Amino acid sequence: MTRIWDPYAKENIVNPYQMYDRMRSEAPVFRAQTGEWIITKYEDVFNLLGHKDFHVGNRLEWMKRQLDYLKDDRVDFQSIVDAMNSFLVLLNPPQHTRVRAMLTAAWNDHEVEGTIKIHIDNLLGKAKGDFDVIDDFAMPLPVMTISSIMGIEVGEYRKMKSLSERMIQSFNLYTSLKELVIISKAAKEFIQFFKEYIHYRRKNLGTDLVSKILIQNADNPEPLTDEELISTCIFLFVAGEETTVNLIGNGVLALQDNLPAWEDLVNDPEKASMAVNEILRYDSPVQLVGRIASKDYELGGHLIPKNSAVTLMIGAANRDAEKFDHPHQFNLHRTFKQHLAFGRGKHFCLGAWLAKLQGELALKALVERYPNLRKKHQELKWNDHLAVRGLSSLMMRVSG
Repeated sequence: MTRIWDPYAKENIVNPYQMYDRMRSEAPVFRAQTGEWIITKYEDVFNLLGHKDFHVGNRLEWMKRQLDYLKDDRVDFQSIVDAMNSFLVLLNPPQHTRVRAMLTAAWNDHEVEGTIKIHIDNLLGKAKGDFDVIDDFAMPLPVMTISSIMGIEVGEYRKMKSLSERMIQSFNLYTSLKELVIISKAAKEFIQFFKEYIHYRRKNLGTDLVSKILIQNADNPEPLTDEELISTCIFLFVAGEETTVNLIGNGVLALQDNLPAWEDLVNDPEKASMAVNEILRYDSPVQLVGRIASKDYELGGHLIPKNSAVTLMIGAANRDAEKFDHPHQFNLHRTFKQHLAFGRGKHFCLGAWLAKLQGELALKALVERYPNLRKKHQELKWNDHLAVRGLSSLMMRVSG
């Protein structure tokens, strides 16, 4: 019999949901060989996401421990810790409260719909014959959007996207030495870029998000240090675009694999909001988040000791048959919509509104411009990131 938790097996990279089903059935609270606890039931994931005794930060703590272990390998990984020191999803109060309050105050301009539509028009205007919905559309769109919001020149989006793709590997549950070297190089480039950009923005304040953060920070009785500001900017850039790529890519695939839903959307593009909600549940771009138990905790007949690392499987929770009828079916008209793709509680995704807006506008544009769009026959290639699920390519045919 195959191992119950084998996330890097080829079949589980392609489709992890059978593995999740088995875990929920046989071992919904499972202690992995590497020591962390894997939680797969919706009710448990829902409760622990907002539980006061489960803190974030284990990804950063694990990274620190791993880097400390490797410190004699003649490779300096300090840039990874420096880049991640103020990632909002890895912070606990009071630092989390302080950083989030400042970002919430600064990020108060939702008038980005026009900017997104301009980018969509420019990208889809180039789509003819065969095109890759990932590389030609889903990948550049959120990079352009977050660059515009942050006041960054969008011309070099491929370089920024490359850095983001490498940096997002820092959220993986397990990282090899080779991957750490890749992450470290990206972290160094990101740190240098935002160090120079923040210096520029201080002298040239505008209406962009980074300028607003700097203005808020200057009036803050507990201002963020430059190191914290740099890390916060890296987080906003990475979180603001990486998951949106996969929301669009996973969504187009789900709709193409369920053509009645695609046709439903073609006939009524205003259902794009319903489609995005179901996409987020059906094939969650964020598959897992980490927590640390701050005290002993009993769950499902198991004692999770204090300081244990706990991995909450959002992708598994969103396919739990106890909460969702026929969870493996893509249903545009699903009534129960309380998916966990954006988390919950004080760590509910700050940029959820932006990801959903981009997803809705992207889907509406595709069905309106190309109602007969069809997926080409191909072997799908999924990335091997455990935390963020998405395709590396999805070839489409524009017809009729």
